[in-house]
Order: sequence, then structure tokens, then C-alpha cells
Amino acid sequence: MIVFLRHNRLMRRGRLAGVRAGSVAIMAQLTAREREIVLALMHGKQQRDIRRDLCIVRSTMREHLRHARTMAGARTTIELVAKVAKEIE
Repeated sequence: MIVFLRHNRLMRRGRLAGVRAGSVAIMAQLTAREREIVLALMHGKQQRDIRRDLCIVRSTMREHLRHARTMAGARTTIELVAKVAKEIE
């Protein structure tokens, strides 16, 4: 967890701006909320259930997933979940 927090802090400061997606652990590049959403998807939850549990609207969910896909270099949410699952193994 400390690695995730430190990496996110460096990303916000722009120190890792030139790093290509995929060259650093995907989960380390995501915000805490994005990680929460991706992990819930990995456990088979539907997006509407995740939105309800996290009290967020559809557009917020869409933006979290869009950013997570960008960081992972994935085109679809399914591809994002597959990449993260492979990384966690």
C-alpha cells in the first residue's frame, strides 16, 4: 500500500509524467477510488451496483474507468480488468 501512495504522490507532482503506461505497475498508477472500482469489477460486481455502493453517478464512474484504462493502456474495461488480474497474479 505504501508503494501505491508514494507512486500516486509522485504522479501528482509530475515526476513520472514521462513514464509509459504499463512500464509501472498498473494498480500503482491508479487513484484509491479507481483501484476500488477495478477490484470490484474483478470480483464480478456490475457497474450499477458499484455506483450505488460508492454513491457516485454514472458520469463519475465513466471518468474513473476512462482514466484507469488510459493508465493501463487498455481500450476496453474488460481489457483493463484482465490486465490488472494478470498483474495481481
